[in-house]
Amino acid sequence: MAKEGFPFVLIPAIIALLLAYLQLWWIAAAFAALAAFMAFFFRDPFRQAPDDADIIVSAADGKVTRIDRHEDDSTTVSVFLSPLDVHINRSPIAGVIERIQYVKGKKAPATGNDASFINERNS
Repeated sequence: MAKEGFPFVLIPAIIALLLAYLQLWWIAAAFAALAAFMAFFFRDPFRQAPDDADIIVSAADGKVTRIDRHEDDSTTVSVFLSPLDVHINRSPIAGVIERIQYVKGKKAPATGNDASFINERNS
């Protein structure tokens, strides 16, 4: 499991235990289910990428929704992650990161066509 997910799993799990101790079973079950879903959401399964340096693999599980080639020879690839997909991003190609750009933005639904460009993101 990704370490960032621990608070999202532990807090509902602790609440579930406290509610179970108080014998509030239905509410405890709901918090236990929430903790289980969060553990599923933040899972980090092992992935074996091919060894060939010329291969580009997807940075994330999910569905590629857009591939745009720009005038400056750069390419934008957008991947939509449903709640059931693994939300861990990996390095899709060999190389060196030369620049990271944080872009403030909206929190519009990821299913929209412009979400890749108007939502908060790290590039």
